[in-house]
Amino acid sequence: MHVPMVMPDIVLGIALLIFFIGSGLTLGSTTIVIGHCTFLISYVFIVVSSRLAGMDPLLESASADLGANEWQTFKRVTLPLILPGVIGGALLSFIISIDDVVITYFISGTDSTTLPVYILSMIRKGIKPEINAIATLMLLFSLVIAYAGIYFKSKKSSI
Repeated sequence: MHVPMVMPDIVLGIALLIFFIGSGLTLGSTTIVIGHCTFLISYVFIVVSSRLAGMDPLLESASADLGANEWQTFKRVTLPLILPGVIGGALLSFIISIDDVVITYFISGTDSTTLPVYILSMIRKGIKPEINAIATLMLLFSLVIAYAGIYFKSKKSSI
């Protein structure tokens, strides 16, 4: 699980490209999703497992003692306790996915592209106003998400 985190991006990109070509998959959106899931699952695993390590196992036992089955225990006890870790892992993987241009460049193919690869191709021709507009929108989006997180945390702590 830790190997994709320490492996250089270019090595992972080339390995995924060789795997996809060898297995007969055409490069496109599917290979981008598979490739990103391959190396991002380790980040999500680390975040969620650290959240699970801090969870008290007696809570699940108490739920079973009170008559809940496994699904009810997961839905009402385990999931609310690990939800911050799941959300944190999702946000971390989203940020790393946006940042990882090298792997996406190798496995994207010719007919599909992502925003970071598109921005990279625009920068090669020279900085245009569209790049500044995209950067401004990404910054505003990040600020809105951060503000929403602070707002909901303050709402939760005031209850």
